[in-house]
Amino acid sequence: MRTSFFSLALLFSFLLVTVTGCPPTRDDDDAEGPLADLDKDGDGDLDADDVGPGEAAAAVTLDFVDEDGEPIVSEEGLTTTDIELQQTFSAWNLAATFGEGDDALTISLRFELEGDLATGTYGVSNGNAQPGDGSWYAYSSEAGGDVVITSVGDGVGSGHFEGTAELDVLGEFEQPTGEVVRITGFAFRDVDTLLADM
Repeated sequence: MRTSFFSLALLFSFLLVTVTGCPPTRDDDDAEGPLADLDKDGDGDLDADDVGPGEAAAAVTLDFVDEDGEPIVSEEGLTTTDIELQQTFSAWNLAATFGEGDDALTISLRFELEGDLATGTYGVSNGNAQPGDGSWYAYSSEAGGDVVITSVGDGVGSGHFEGTAELDVLGEFEQPTGEVVRITGFAFRDVDTLLADM
């Protein structure tokens, strides 16, 4: 069962205040919406320069419907320190949880890179998103966009997401409901890397 739009709006309002400490401030640049809120250096992009060590930020749009079937679009800018880069047998996974408990939102993007983490641009093959209360689930096997790894250090990596990843909210029998979660920005800096046990 999906949660109502009003519950989602309350969830994200809670996340903005509790995760960032206060509502974000807007820079004087060309970025709009949540990207502008998260763009700390005012260069119009969301990248590793906009977050602190061990931190991530994401710009997310929820294109949902309310109880009456009316479209409701909510744009959110979120930050967290609950993030990791994890190696799998054939790719890497970038995952972050914003908020805590039932009010959390977890986002994950798989990018195509075999072997050790290295600087470069890598296509996103799939992604998913889910709130902490499990009231809905979004997934796409063709999410879109690229993860750009800009630096790799001793067990840590930094970078950002470019493009737009569209994740379909799935309903009964895992069929798309027509609702979409869009990720338009995702930056991370000095995030711990977890290596696969090969």
